[in-house]
Amino acid sequence: MKPSSWKKLGAGLLLLTLLASVAELAASYLYPYLQPLTVRPDPQNRTVCDDVYRFDEHTGWWPKPNLDCLPQERDSPAIRTNSLGLRADHDYGDKAPGVMRIGVFGDSFTFADQVQANETYASIIERSVPNVEVLNFGLGGGGPDQSLMALRHKAAGLNLDAVIVAPLVENIVRTQMTDRGGRPKPYFTLVDGQLQAHDYPVKYQPPPSAPTLRRAVAQGRSLLYDSALWQLTLAAMRPVALSSGLYNPYTAYYNGPAGELLERILLAFREEAREADLIFAPLPTYHYIEYDLAPDYEQVFRRAAQGTGGTYAHLLPAFKRLTPEQRRATRFRFDQHYTALGHRVVGEALVPYVRAFQAQRAGPAGR
Repeated sequence: MKPSSWKKLGAGLLLLTLLASVAELAASYLYPYLQPLTVRPDPQNRTVCDDVYRFDEHTGWWPKPNLDCLPQERDSPAIRTNSLGLRADHDYGDKAPGVMRIGVFGDSFTFADQVQANETYASIIERSVPNVEVLNFGLGGGGPDQSLMALRHKAAGLNLDAVIVAPLVENIVRTQMTDRGGRPKPYFTLVDGQLQAHDYPVKYQPPPSAPTLRRAVAQGRSLLYDSALWQLTLAAMRPVALSSGLYNPYTAYYNGPAGELLERILLAFREEAREADLIFAPLPTYHYIEYDLAPDYEQVFRRAAQGTGGTYAHLLPAFKRLTPEQRRATRFRFDQHYTALGHRVVGEALVPYVRAFQAQRAGPAGR
């Protein structure tokens, strides 16, 4: 290239960088107004959590026990965990006579540190049905494979009467991962149609001190995804793509090998749950709640329920009964996690299933 061409190219790149910087600054200025943060007063003056999770050989990571702190996002509620790392302010001893004990297993939508502890769907079920204890085994960033291991190891000895398997439908993607953000995790593959566990027990791997290409790529992606300009652009583009039917985020997963693997993982809950009743209750994302996407995940969970003698709980109709404005209010503005309203919808939708199991156990044929 001629020297003049190099100069033009350099000038063009410089201009593009300047324009992008100006756009990012403008977006950064607008972003707080579009998503206002409310700093919650904390009369107990709790410390800020440096990290809610620690290494765990069974699940890869698990909430630290006996936490009582504020997340780094100061607008989030305080997080309290018991000695098992469950989101609770008390431990669970021997089950009292006549009490039905339920474990709910899912990801951050179940752990739900975005809302107050008494606003989670697990708490709503517990308050709505007498003589029921609901134990929250939610694992932020986790998938159904890790929930299976949590049922095996974390719930041992707790004498669960029912198990609610409630992954976010997006979690099918996580069954394909061998780690999450550099944290190793157990995972499964299918060998001759049977589950084969890998990296289990999980071996601790300290974060690499030297920069690596993988870390550099991950940091670059983080910078992009955390960019205010990127978030505002996505917020504008997603409704168009979803309304037009051009964007079906999980169809290919559920209709392909990932769907077969997930189904096998779900079937494995039967053995780990022992005599406990099983409820499969996939949590729909906003793609299904706010738009007319068909619940392509449904058949995998229905087959799992049929194959385990469990029950499938279809939660989407409960969301669809809301007005469009209410459906939008079930998640945060720039965060797809459920708000308190979203948790109330899920909790109230699951209450009839819990009551039915409770009545069955109390009847002549009850266990």
